[in-house]
Amino acid sequence: MKLQNNDLLGARLTANSNAKLPHSPERILFAYMDDELALSDDKRPSVSLLRAHALASELRAQLHVLAVTRPREPFAPVVPPSLTRALVTRWISKLLSDDAANRLHLGSGSFVSDVATTAGKLGAQLIVLVPHRRRVGRSVAKLVRRAAAPVLVAREPADVSPTIVAATDLADPSLPVLRQAATFGGALHAPVLAVHNMSPFMNMVQASGASRTGELARRTQQLQLAARDGVLGSEGAGLVDTCMSTTRAILRTATSRSASLVVVGAHTHRRYSHLIGTSLASRLVNKTFCSVLVTPIQI
Repeated sequence: MKLQNNDLLGARLTANSNAKLPHSPERILFAYMDDELALSDDKRPSVSLLRAHALASELRAQLHVLAVTRPREPFAPVVPPSLTRALVTRWISKLLSDDAANRLHLGSGSFVSDVATTAGKLGAQLIVLVPHRRRVGRSVAKLVRRAAAPVLVAREPADVSPTIVAATDLADPSLPVLRQAATFGGALHAPVLAVHNMSPFMNMVQASGASRTGELARRTQQLQLAARDGVLGSEGAGLVDTCMSTTRAILRTATSRSASLVVVGAHTHRRYSHLIGTSLASRLVNKTFCSVLVTPIQI
């Protein structure tokens, strides 16, 4: 298979292998609020759908579309579901040449709840969202926890390189975020740069300058071993930063490398639910210029 001029994440894809990637999704769910289409000059829903379709083609996955309607306001006119389905089907058919319009689902009410429920019923292994909703970072963090599936916020690529930046805290020895980034790196033929930030506040608890230096060397070696063992793919590399803010460290690296995608983890355990609104994943989704993939971390 060969996909020409496909700038899913700012990178041109030219896959020739017929083998399906290990751990790649078999079903992808693209979800959006149907009133986002009412803004005729807003291209973000169309751009995100095209990204989702391109990714589904590249990973040989089946693409489903979910249109969620807002709860009706009092005295507002009732829009029949048949009309909503017809309008969305026409929009999908104008953009895509395959039968994705036949896999259209409708929801109404809570966006996060409807998306999580539909993803669960479909067994979707990836959810793609439009970066249009207000406070989308908070919605993404909630959705990752409820659906326990990776969520991609697909932005229109600018002048970017195919580099994928993966943020890791190195807490989980299995390195789930880095492995997820490597899966996408293999599909997009993009190098993965793993970034770990060692905050100076953490350094303050070290007993001496020597021990701080040793800790920095240990973490650098962890990333080097991950790259050597192929966890980051064939062209992976690692970087340890010492910025005061982890968010700033990731954004700085993504900007300097003109990254096409940032991959970050989000805890799914309820014990961390009170941190959802201010999580690293939420902040990166809201602040970064490129697409962001938030992958669930089970602890």
